[in-house]
Amino acid sequence: MTQYPDSIVLTVITPASQDTTTGIWTAGSTSTLTTACRLEPNGTGRQMMGDDGVLRDYAYTCYLHQMTTVVPTGSTYVATTLNNGTISGSVKRSNNGQLNSRLWL
Repeated sequence: MTQYPDSIVLTVITPASQDTTTGIWTAGSTSTLTTACRLEPNGTGRQMMGDDGVLRDYAYTCYLHQMTTVVPTGSTYVATTLNNGTISGSVKRSNNGQLNSRLWL
């Protein structure tokens, strides 16, 4: 049995930002992250709290190795699972914990 049998490709978009002291803008960037994961379907209809405090539906919880990359809400993904084939969409929430990272898709 493998802890992370599935795989996910995340497209992380970092928006442009402005330095508050100098007023100089820094261009945004796009990066791609490919990693192993474990996707668990939300079979019970649970909801999760969004960044704005509103309850949101989600289809999968994605467990990953602990990572330092911050995956912003709205980043796109393409995941390949052993059971469900290929799925795609946008990240609803992310959390980099002490032992692992999680995404709600």
